[in-house]
Amino acid sequence: MELEIHRKGEIYLEKVDDDLVYQHTKVNLRAPGAVVEFYYAKMTSQCISKPINIDELDKVRIPFEHIQPLADPSFTRAPPELLLSTSHYVKHPSLMYYEPTNNHTQFLNDILSEIRICEIVRQSPYPNIAKYHGSVVNEETGRISGFVFDKYRMTLAEMLKDDGPPFDRQRCLRGIEAGINHLHGLGLVRNDINATNVMMDHDMESIMIDFDSCRKEGEKLGSKFGWTVDSEYSRRENDHHNLDKIRETLTLLWGGGGGRNVCN
Repeated sequence: MELEIHRKGEIYLEKVDDDLVYQHTKVNLRAPGAVVEFYYAKMTSQCISKPINIDELDKVRIPFEHIQPLADPSFTRAPPELLLSTSHYVKHPSLMYYEPTNNHTQFLNDILSEIRICEIVRQSPYPNIAKYHGSVVNEETGRISGFVFDKYRMTLAEMLKDDGPPFDRQRCLRGIEAGINHLHGLGLVRNDINATNVMMDHDMESIMIDFDSCRKEGEKLGSKFGWTVDSEYSRRENDHHNLDKIRETLTLLWGGGGGRNVCN
Protein backbone atom coordinates (compact mmCIF):
# COMPACT_ATOMS: atom_id res chain seq x y z
CA MET A 1 0.00 0.00 0.00
CA GLU A 2 1.38 3.38 -1.04
CA LEU A 3 1.19 6.10 1.61
CA GLU A 4 1.76 9.84 1.24
CA ILE A 5 2.48 12.47 3.86
CA HIS A 6 -0.71 14.36 4.70
CA ARG A 7 0.69 16.72 7.37
CA LYS A 8 3.71 17.00 9.61
CA GLY A 9 4.55 19.25 12.50
CA GLU A 10 6.56 19.62 15.67
CA ILE A 11 4.59 19.24 18.89
CA TYR A 12 5.33 21.48 21.86
CA LEU A 13 3.24 20.65 24.92
CA GLU A 14 4.89 22.19 27.97
CA LYS A 15 6.40 25.49 29.05
CA VAL A 16 9.55 26.07 31.05
CA ASP A 17 10.28 29.71 31.92
CA ASP A 18 7.74 30.71 29.24
CA ASP A 19 9.61 28.72 26.59
CA LEU A 20 7.87 25.94 24.68
CA VAL A 21 9.48 22.53 25.09
CA TYR A 22 9.80 20.27 22.06
CA GLN A 23 8.13 16.89 22.54
CA HIS A 24 8.18 15.10 19.21
CA THR A 25 7.50 15.43 15.50
CA LYS A 26 4.12 14.12 14.37
CA VAL A 27 3.63 12.81 10.84
CA ASN A 28 0.15 12.15 9.44
CA LEU A 29 -0.09 9.91 6.40
CA ARG A 30 -2.92 8.96 4.10
CA ALA A 31 -3.60 6.12 1.71
CA PRO A 32 -5.47 7.49 -1.33
CA GLY A 33 -8.38 5.51 -2.64
CA ALA A 34 -12.14 5.18 -2.57
CA VAL A 35 -11.91 4.87 1.22
CA VAL A 36 -9.18 7.22 2.44
CA GLU A 37 -7.22 5.71 5.34
CA PHE A 38 -5.11 7.76 7.73
CA TYR A 39 -2.05 6.77 9.74
CA TYR A 40 0.16 8.56 12.22
CA ALA A 41 3.76 8.22 13.31
CA LYS A 42 6.05 9.94 15.79
CA MET A 43 9.67 10.98 15.39
CA THR A 44 11.91 12.12 18.22
CA SER A 45 14.12 14.32 16.04
CA GLN A 46 13.33 17.84 14.86
CA CYS A 47 13.57 17.15 11.16
CA ILE A 48 10.35 18.70 9.87
CA SER A 49 12.23 20.61 7.14
CA LYS A 50 14.09 17.52 5.93
CA PRO A 51 12.85 14.70 3.66
CA ILE A 52 11.14 11.87 5.54
CA ASN A 53 11.52 8.21 4.58
CA ILE A 54 7.99 6.86 4.99
CA ASP A 55 9.19 3.26 4.93
CA GLU A 56 11.25 3.83 8.10
CA LEU A 57 8.32 5.21 10.13
CA ASP A 58 6.51 3.16 12.77
CA LYS A 59 3.03 3.75 11.37
CA VAL A 60 -0.22 3.27 13.28
CA ARG A 61 -3.56 3.15 11.48
CA ILE A 62 -6.19 5.59 12.79
CA PRO A 63 -9.63 3.92 13.06
CA PHE A 64 -12.39 5.58 11.03
CA GLU A 65 -14.64 5.80 14.07
CA HIS A 66 -12.07 7.93 15.92
CA ILE A 67 -11.89 10.75 13.37
CA GLN A 68 -14.89 10.48 11.03
CA PRO A 69 -18.35 11.12 12.50
CA LEU A 70 -21.45 9.45 11.16
CA ALA A 71 -23.16 11.65 8.59
CA ASP A 72 -26.31 13.52 9.52
CA PRO A 73 -28.91 13.05 6.74
CA SER A 74 -29.68 16.78 6.89
CA PHE A 75 -26.13 17.76 5.89
CA THR A 76 -25.43 18.90 2.35
CA ARG A 77 -23.52 16.33 0.28
CA ALA A 78 -20.74 17.77 -1.85
CA PRO A 79 -21.13 16.97 -5.59
CA PRO A 80 -18.66 14.13 -6.39
CA GLU A 81 -17.14 16.00 -9.34
CA LEU A 82 -15.82 18.69 -6.98
CA LEU A 83 -13.49 16.19 -5.32
CA LEU A 84 -11.33 16.11 -8.44
CA SER A 85 -11.64 19.79 -9.26
CA THR A 86 -8.50 21.95 -9.00
CA SER A 87 -10.64 24.95 -8.03
CA HIS A 88 -11.96 23.29 -4.87
CA TYR A 89 -10.38 22.23 -1.60
CA VAL A 90 -11.30 19.23 0.56
CA LYS A 91 -10.68 19.90 4.23
CA HIS A 92 -9.89 16.78 6.26
CA PRO A 93 -9.89 16.58 10.07
CA SER A 94 -6.72 17.98 11.65
CA LEU A 95 -4.85 15.03 13.18
CA MET A 96 -1.74 16.72 14.53
CA TYR A 97 -2.81 16.16 18.14
CA TYR A 98 -4.46 12.80 17.58
CA GLU A 99 -3.61 10.16 20.17
CA PRO A 100 -5.31 6.76 20.60
CA THR A 101 -6.14 7.64 24.21
CA ASN A 102 -7.75 11.00 23.39
CA ASN A 103 -11.44 11.75 23.89
CA HIS A 104 -12.63 10.72 20.43
CA THR A 105 -16.23 11.67 21.19
CA GLN A 106 -15.20 15.30 21.64
CA PHE A 107 -13.08 15.15 18.47
CA LEU A 108 -16.08 13.90 16.47
CA ASN A 109 -18.45 16.42 18.05
CA ASP A 110 -16.10 19.28 17.11
CA ILE A 111 -16.21 18.17 13.47
CA LEU A 112 -20.00 17.99 13.51
CA SER A 113 -20.16 21.43 15.14
CA GLU A 114 -18.04 22.93 12.36
CA ILE A 115 -20.23 21.36 9.68
CA ARG A 116 -23.39 22.71 11.33
CA ILE A 117 -21.86 26.19 11.29
CA CYS A 118 -20.97 25.76 7.61
CA GLU A 119 -24.55 24.69 6.87
CA ILE A 120 -25.84 27.90 8.48
CA VAL A 121 -23.39 30.03 6.49
CA ARG A 122 -24.26 28.16 3.29
CA GLN A 123 -27.84 29.38 3.60
CA SER A 124 -26.60 32.99 3.72
CA PRO A 125 -23.49 33.17 1.51
CA TYR A 126 -21.26 36.23 1.57
CA PRO A 127 -18.30 37.30 -0.63
CA ASN A 128 -15.84 37.48 2.29
CA ILE A 129 -16.79 34.06 3.72
CA ALA A 130 -15.40 30.82 2.28
CA LYS A 131 -17.95 29.14 0.02
CA TYR A 132 -18.96 25.75 1.41
CA HIS A 133 -20.22 23.01 -0.95
CA GLY A 134 -21.03 20.21 1.48
CA SER A 135 -19.48 17.23 3.23
CA VAL A 136 -17.82 14.18 1.72
CA VAL A 137 -19.57 11.01 2.90
CA ASN A 138 -18.15 7.57 2.28
CA GLU A 139 -20.97 5.33 1.15
CA GLU A 140 -19.33 2.22 2.61
CA THR A 141 -18.88 3.56 6.13
CA GLY A 142 -21.55 6.27 6.22
CA ARG A 143 -18.96 8.56 7.78
CA ILE A 144 -17.78 12.07 6.91
CA SER A 145 -14.19 12.14 5.66
CA GLY A 146 -14.03 15.85 4.81
CA PHE A 147 -15.87 18.91 3.57
CA VAL A 148 -15.48 20.93 0.40
CA PHE A 149 -14.81 24.65 -0.13
CA ASP A 150 -13.74 26.88 -2.96
CA LYS A 151 -9.95 27.04 -3.24
CA TYR A 152 -8.31 30.42 -2.74
CA ARG A 153 -4.95 31.94 -3.68
CA MET A 154 -2.97 32.08 -0.41
CA THR A 155 -3.30 32.94 3.27
CA LEU A 156 -2.82 36.44 4.63
CA ALA A 157 0.19 35.06 6.53
CA GLU A 158 1.77 34.09 3.20
CA MET A 159 0.95 37.52 1.80
CA LEU A 160 2.84 39.10 4.68
CA LYS A 161 6.11 37.35 3.88
CA ASP A 162 8.92 39.41 2.36
CA ASP A 163 8.37 37.81 -1.05
CA GLY A 164 4.57 38.06 -0.87
CA PRO A 165 2.70 40.02 -3.57
CA PRO A 166 1.60 43.61 -2.89
CA PHE A 167 -2.00 44.13 -1.80
CA ASP A 168 -4.36 46.83 -0.56
CA ARG A 169 -4.16 46.80 3.23
CA GLN A 170 -7.35 48.79 3.82
CA ARG A 171 -9.34 46.70 1.37
CA CYS A 172 -8.14 43.58 3.16
CA LEU A 173 -9.24 44.93 6.54
CA ARG A 174 -12.61 46.06 5.17
CA GLY A 175 -13.22 42.57 3.79
CA ILE A 176 -12.41 40.89 7.10
CA GLU A 177 -14.65 43.32 8.97
CA ALA A 178 -17.49 42.78 6.49
CA GLY A 179 -17.18 39.01 6.96
CA ILE A 180 -17.24 39.43 10.74
CA ASN A 181 -20.35 41.61 10.59
CA HIS A 182 -22.09 39.07 8.37
CA LEU A 183 -21.38 36.25 10.81
CA HIS A 184 -22.58 38.38 13.72
CA GLY A 185 -25.78 39.06 11.81
CA LEU A 186 -26.32 35.29 11.71
CA GLY A 187 -25.78 35.05 15.46
CA LEU A 188 -22.32 33.52 15.03
CA VAL A 189 -18.88 34.49 16.35
CA ARG A 190 -15.67 33.33 14.66
CA ASN A 191 -13.59 33.54 17.91
CA ASP A 192 -10.19 32.87 16.32
CA ILE A 193 -9.33 35.18 13.42
CA ASN A 194 -5.67 35.47 12.49
CA ALA A 195 -3.45 35.73 9.43
CA THR A 196 -3.42 31.95 8.89
CA ASN A 197 -7.20 31.55 8.57
CA VAL A 198 -7.81 34.57 6.34
CA MET A 199 -7.15 33.92 2.67
CA MET A 200 -6.89 36.12 -0.39
CA ASP A 201 -8.62 35.15 -3.62
CA HIS A 202 -7.32 35.85 -7.11
CA ASP A 203 -9.01 39.27 -7.05
CA MET A 204 -7.09 40.05 -3.83
CA GLU A 205 -10.26 40.03 -1.76
CA SER A 206 -9.96 38.73 1.81
CA ILE A 207 -11.86 35.53 2.63
CA MET A 208 -12.47 34.09 6.10
CA ILE A 209 -11.91 30.31 6.28
CA ASP A 210 -11.94 27.55 8.92
CA PHE A 211 -14.92 27.49 11.26
CA ASP A 212 -13.71 24.96 13.82
CA SER A 213 -13.81 27.57 16.60
CA CYS A 214 -16.90 29.39 15.32
CA ARG A 215 -19.82 29.15 17.74
CA LYS A 216 -23.23 30.69 18.27
CA GLU A 217 -23.04 33.91 20.24
CA GLY A 218 -23.01 33.25 24.00
CA GLU A 219 -22.17 29.56 23.60
CA LYS A 220 -19.49 28.11 25.85
CA LEU A 221 -16.15 27.49 24.16
CA GLY A 222 -14.54 24.11 24.54
CA SER A 223 -10.95 25.36 24.67
CA LYS A 224 -8.89 28.53 24.68
CA PHE A 225 -8.05 30.41 21.50
CA GLY A 226 -5.07 32.62 20.75
CA TRP A 227 -6.29 36.20 20.64
CA THR A 228 -9.67 36.02 22.36
CA VAL A 229 -10.80 38.48 25.00
CA ASP A 230 -13.05 35.83 26.55
CA SER A 231 -11.70 32.30 26.20
CA GLU A 232 -14.73 30.80 27.93
CA TYR A 233 -17.66 32.14 25.91
CA SER A 234 -18.33 33.00 22.27
CA ARG A 235 -18.56 36.81 22.24
CA ARG A 236 -18.46 39.45 19.50
CA GLU A 237 -15.69 41.18 21.41
CA ASN A 238 -13.42 38.26 20.52
CA ASP A 239 -13.74 39.02 16.81
CA HIS A 240 -13.33 42.77 17.28
CA HIS A 241 -10.18 42.13 19.31
CA ASN A 242 -8.80 39.80 16.64
CA LEU A 243 -9.46 42.36 13.91
CA ASP A 244 -7.61 44.99 15.96
CA LYS A 245 -4.64 42.62 16.25
CA ILE A 246 -4.53 42.10 12.49
CA ARG A 247 -4.80 45.87 11.98
CA GLU A 248 -1.90 46.39 14.39
CA THR A 249 0.19 43.82 12.52
CA LEU A 250 -0.37 45.54 9.18
CA THR A 251 0.33 48.95 10.72
CA LEU A 252 3.62 47.74 12.21
CA LEU A 253 4.71 46.29 8.87
CA TRP A 254 3.77 49.29 6.76
CA GLY A 255 3.29 52.18 9.16
CA GLY A 256 4.96 55.49 8.52
CA GLY A 257 4.89 55.16 4.74
CA GLY A 258 7.77 52.66 4.59
CA GLY A 259 7.98 48.98 4.00
CA ARG A 260 6.49 47.01 1.15
CA ASN A 261 4.49 48.15 -1.84
CA VAL A 262 1.08 48.17 -0.18
CA CYS A 263 -1.69 50.70 -0.49
CA ASN A 264 -2.67 52.48 2.72
